Amino acid sequence: MAAPLDTPDPISSWITGLRENDDEAVARLWDHFVGHLHISLRRRIRPTTRALYDEEDAALSAFQSLVDGIQAGRLPDVTDRRSLWRILLVIAARKVVRRHRFDQQIRRDRGRELSLDSAEFRDAFDLGVEPTPENLVALEEAVVELFACLPCDELRRITEMKLEGFTDREVASELRLSPRTIRRKLELIRRAWIKLDPADDGD
Repeated sequence: MAAPLDTPDPISSWITGLRENDDEAVARLWDHFVGHLHISLRRRIRPTTRALYDEEDAALSAFQSLVDGIQAGRLPDVTDRRSLWRILLVIAARKVVRRHRFDQQIRRDRGRELSLDSAEFRDAFDLGVEPTPENLVALEEAVVELFACLPCDELRRITEMKLEGFTDREVASELRLSPRTIRRKLELIRRAWIKLDPADDGD
């Protein structure tokens, strides 16, 4: 039997619940829109970005921004499924664009930054290699800054292992994490490094 014409759209009810910090409403909205959002975003993300950032990441980030915006009262026009879907697509598209810009910036900076996988960076910790005094000073200063800006011991441990020459898979095995998780955390480390550059305006 068809629902009566005056039956309210459940999406509108869930949006109302979201404004009232109802966790169940948030979960229902996520479950309803996540599949459609994945499909929409799948075509937008570049292959070079996908290894570390895919439609699941973009969808989750966009949805959280939507929830935060609605609950903070910044999105008063979101009242039904059409308005919610429209703003969710806009937010998600902007997330992907910013991510692509960030990746381009990293590629531009890669020629002048020290990579965690570079032999030069690891050599500063290799007692069997004697770097030049100039390189040693520069590397030591860079390492001190890098470790100081990392927010947790886990990231510092990953950095140490990479400097010691461990592969991503070996780091993952040692820390009992997936290789994909290690790649994500390495990206956080690289982003922390990039943000040390005062010319960088963030993500």
